[in-house]
Amino acid sequence: MARAPSYSANESGRRRLPECYRSLELWPAIDDRLLKDLVARRRYQRLCKGIDLYLQNQPLTSVEEATGLSRSRFLRIFNRCLQPAPDGRIWGLRACVRGTRTQPLRRVKAIGYHSDLRAGFQGAFNKLLREHPEIEEQLIKELKGLKTARDHPQPNRLAFRDIHNAFLRISKEQGIPGTEYPFTTEARGAQALRKWIKDVFAVRHGTRWVEREYGPSAAQSLDYQKGDGQAKRLPAPYEAWEIDENTIDLEAIYEIPNANGDWEQIELRRAFVIRALDVATGAKLANRLVLAPQASAEDVAILLWDAINGVTFGADATASGLLGDGAGYPAAVIPALRFAVPTIIYLDNALAHLADHVNYLIKDLWGAKAKLGRPGTPQERPHIEADFSVQARRLIHQLPGTTGTGPEDPLRKSAAVGIKDRVPVHRLASALDCYCANANALPAAAAGYIAPLERLKRSLASGALTPIHLPADKRRPHWFGKPSPAPVKVDLRNGRLPYINYLYERYTSDLLKRQIGLKDKQMWVRADFRDLRTVLLFDGDGREFDTLDVTGKWARFPHDVRIRKLHARLKRKGALGPRADDEPVACLLACLRERAPHDRKAGLELAYLLEYLKAYGVANWRVEIDRSIDCLEAGESVALLQVNAQPSGTMPRRLGSSPSMDEPEAQDGFSARPIPRRIVLPRE
Repeated sequence: MARAPSYSANESGRRRLPECYRSLELWPAIDDRLLKDLVARRRYQRLCKGIDLYLQNQPLTSVEEATGLSRSRFLRIFNRCLQPAPDGRIWGLRACVRGTRTQPLRRVKAIGYHSDLRAGFQGAFNKLLREHPEIEEQLIKELKGLKTARDHPQPNRLAFRDIHNAFLRISKEQGIPGTEYPFTTEARGAQALRKWIKDVFAVRHGTRWVEREYGPSAAQSLDYQKGDGQAKRLPAPYEAWEIDENTIDLEAIYEIPNANGDWEQIELRRAFVIRALDVATGAKLANRLVLAPQASAEDVAILLWDAINGVTFGADATASGLLGDGAGYPAAVIPALRFAVPTIIYLDNALAHLADHVNYLIKDLWGAKAKLGRPGTPQERPHIEADFSVQARRLIHQLPGTTGTGPEDPLRKSAAVGIKDRVPVHRLASALDCYCANANALPAAAAGYIAPLERLKRSLASGALTPIHLPADKRRPHWFGKPSPAPVKVDLRNGRLPYINYLYERYTSDLLKRQIGLKDKQMWVRADFRDLRTVLLFDGDGREFDTLDVTGKWARFPHDVRIRKLHARLKRKGALGPRADDEPVACLLACLRERAPHDRKAGLELAYLLEYLKAYGVANWRVEIDRSIDCLEAGESVALLQVNAQPSGTMPRRLGSSPSMDEPEAQDGFSARPIPRRIVLPRE
C-alpha cells in the first residue's frame, strides 16, 4: 500500500501525483447511493466527473463546466482529496462529501462561558492538553500504572471513575483554577476524557491499557495482532512443522511390586508431552511422554528421530480397541515419507528448544530453518497449541484425577479421586500415543476436513508434495546430536589401553586399544541418546573411526542419557551409597524406591527407569527391589537384572507403546496381579 504524500495549497497539479493515483479507478471512493441528501449526492457526482477530467489532462475550463465551481475552489477541493487519511491512503473521493473533515478540529478561540453549563466547550479538552502538556504526561502515567504500589496504590482493573478523579487532581496540581475548564462544566470533562482514552491513549499505548483493563492474556493477544512485519504464505504439506511441549493436567500413579508379594501405588508429579505437528495438514508426526519435571534437548532429538523414522504399533494395540483401522504416524504408514524432513520448524523459547543439540540437528543435519517465536506468544504456533487444547478437552480432562486448567477450575474438585483410582502412567502413555495415531486417520480442519494421512497421500499422488529426504548415510540415531569432543586417553601405568570418556564413563574397542599412538588426539563422539552402550567415534577429519562400547557394569544392561545423568547426579550427592559403580542400576532403583513414596519427582524418575527397562526387554525387572536396599547397605552385590541383548540397529518401542513385528517382546510386563515369591539371584 502506497503511503499518501502530503500536498500544500501551492503544490496542486497533476504532475506531482504519484503513478498509483493517476487514475480515478485507484482512488478511495464511497457508495453515493447511500447518501440520503439528494443535493449532496449530485454535488459528489459532479466533483467525481470533474476530477476524472482533470486526471485525464483536460483543460480547466472543461472541469469548471462539469463541476460548476471556480478554478480556485476546485483546486482547493482537489488538494483536500490528496491529503493523507488515517488508513495510510489519500482521502480520495471520500473528501468530496459535504461536511467531511480531513483534519481534526483545533480550537484557538478562548473558552466562553454561558448560562448552559453544557454549551460552548467544543475542542476545550484538546486545547487544555495543548496548553498544559504536563497534564497529558501525568495522565498517561496514571493509565499505564507506572507508579509503584508504595507511592500510589492502584487497583488491578482501573475504573473510569478513578481516572476521572486523577484527571481532576492533576489539573489542580498544574494550577488550573476552579473557575476555568474543566471545573466549570457539568460533567467536568468526563465525556472528552473518555473519548481521548479511546482515540488517543489506546492507539499509542494500547497493549498496556488492555492489560490493565482486561488482563495480561488480552494484552498478549493484542500485541500479537500487530504482526512481526513478515508476510507468511500458506505452507505446503510437510514443509513446515511445529514443535511444542505441554504439561499433562493429570495426577497419575505408578504401580510397583512391594515386599508383601503384591503392589503399591506411588503418586507422580505431572509429566510433560512433546509433539511434532505438520502445519499444512495437521498430521501428528510424533509424540513423546516425558516422565520428568522438564523436557531436555535429548528428548527433542529423540522426538525428531521418531518423526522421520516412524513409530509402529503391534497387534495388541489394535486388539485392545485403542487403535483404529488405518491409524498411525505418517513416516510409518506412508513409505514415501520415511526420513522426509521439513524446510522450517517453529519452536518456542523453552530451554530444550534453545539447546545446541536441537539447533545443530535442524540447521546443520537437516538443512532446515529454526523459527523461534517471541516469548509468551503461543499464537505464533496456533496449530499445535490448538491441538493440545483439544487433547485436554477430549482426553485428559475426561480422566479421573485431572487437575483441570488451574487451581480455580471446578473440574479439579469434581474429578478428585483416591490414589487407587488414578490412571497408571504406562496406560496414559499408551492412550496418548493411540490418540495421536487415531487423529491422523480422522477428518481434520487443517487437512480440508479429510484425514491428514489421506491428504498426504493425495499430495504425493498429485505431485504437490515432493519430499526432501535425509541422506542415506545420516539415517542413524547416532547422527541426531551434536558431536562431542573426546580426546583419546592412555594410562599404561594402570594397564589401561586407549579409551575415551563420554558422560562419566569410559568407552573403547578392539581397534582403539591397538592405537596407542592416538594418545591425546582429539576425536569426536556421536551417541544414540536412547541407548548409550555404544557410541560412534570420528577422527578430526570427520572420518568414522569405529564403534565403541562402554566398559564396566554399564555394558550389562541398556540405558539412555537420562538414566546415565540421573545416576551421576545422585552419585555426586552421595545418595547411592558406597557401591554406586558396582551395581549402578540396583543402587539407582534402591535410591528411587526409597524416595518415591514421599517425593513425587523421585516417583516420576522411578517410573521412567522401570518403563525404560520394560521397553528394552530387560528380564526379571519385577524382582523385588526392597531387598536390594538392605543388601547394598551390607556390602553385598545382588544381581537384580538379567540382560537380553538386542540385535544391533533395532529400535525398541517408546514408553507405553506396543511392540512391533521387528522388535523383541518385552518380558513379563507388570499388570495388576499378585506377584510370585521374591527371588534373589546369586552374586556374580
